[in-house]
Order: sequence, then C-alpha cells, then structure tokens
Amino acid sequence: MFLWRVCLASLLWSLIFSLKFDWYHLLVQQQHLSSKSLELLEGLGERLPCSREQSPCFRFPQNIASVLKYSEIKAAMLPTLYEILHHILKIYNEEESKMPWDRTQLEHFTTVLHWQNTELKKYLSVQLPASALGSHRKNSLKVKKFFEKLRKYLKTKDYSGCAWEAVRDETQQCLQYIYSYVSSANPLVVTVKQRS
Repeated sequence: MFLWRVCLASLLWSLIFSLKFDWYHLLVQQQHLSSKSLELLEGLGERLPCSREQSPCFRFPQNIASVLKYSEIKAAMLPTLYEILHHILKIYNEEESKMPWDRTQLEHFTTVLHWQNTELKKYLSVQLPASALGSHRKNSLKVKKFFEKLRKYLKTKDYSGCAWEAVRDETQQCLQYIYSYVSSANPLVVTVKQRS
C-alpha cells in the first residue's frame, strides 16, 4: 500500500514537472520528501541502547553545514544536496542485510530517498547553471570523504547495531540540514505546515 502511494505521488510530481519544471515546485517537493525521509528514518525501529561513549563524533563539513543552515537558497547548492542524498542511499543500500531494523520500513525509507534524489537530479539536468559546477566539485569531495568515514566506521565496528545507530544519527542530521535549507526558501509552505 505504501509503495502504491509513493508511485502515485511520484506520477503526480512528474506531471507537475513536465508541465512546469520550476524552482518553486522543486522546493515544495524537496521539502515534503525531506520531511517524509526524516519521519521514515525515525520509524526504522526503536533506538538501540547505545552509550554516548560508543558513538563517535563525526564532523559533517562545517562550511557546507553552515551554508545549509544559515544562507539563502541558491541553485549552486543543489548538486551538493544531490550528493548527500546519493551517499545516504549508497550506505543504506550496500549493507542492508546487516542492519538491525525492519526490512519493510527500510525499503520505505530508501524508496523515498531514491525518489527525492531522482527528482532533484531531473531538475539539475535541465536547470543547473554551468557556474554552479565549480563550488559543487569542492563540496562533492568533502561530502564523499564524510560518508567514507561513516562506511569505514561501520566496517571497523563489524556493522554492529550501535554503529548503525551512530550512522542513523548522522543521516538524521544531514536530512535535517536539507529540510531546513529547502524550507528556508519556501516560507509559504513552512507557515502552512506549522499551522496544521
């Protein structure tokens, strides 16, 4: 039933994009999907009782985090959002069998992430200005290194439940950055969401 709704919503968004592939629709869509991704990430299963001492402190690249948290939205950051989503998907798809969570919930989470990333990629392939590629290359390398640390950590901890919890915490932070970023450009949707 869930996948049916995702497919139907995907079709609806595809129709909207085919009619008018614009910035506002992308932001509304990304905001909705980011919110759904966060909800599904939390719904993967109960948090394991891992101590704070076991959880490492990963450092998401601060220059990217500060742009995502505090600046006006710019098209130049969209490839970085795509890159973050791509690496999150890669982690959750690669070692799926070693995760301590419900497989159905995990499939729902990765389906929404995949859809979010696919729609962002469609927009980028049509609308991205060439001037945005320079800053993207720098950010891309930083994002890649960050996610390589997460993968290495999982491997060194033999994909333990607590290691996955640490990765889930980092994933949640990344998705919150994305949600905040796309929401900041769309005050109408934020206002409507806060009222309901």
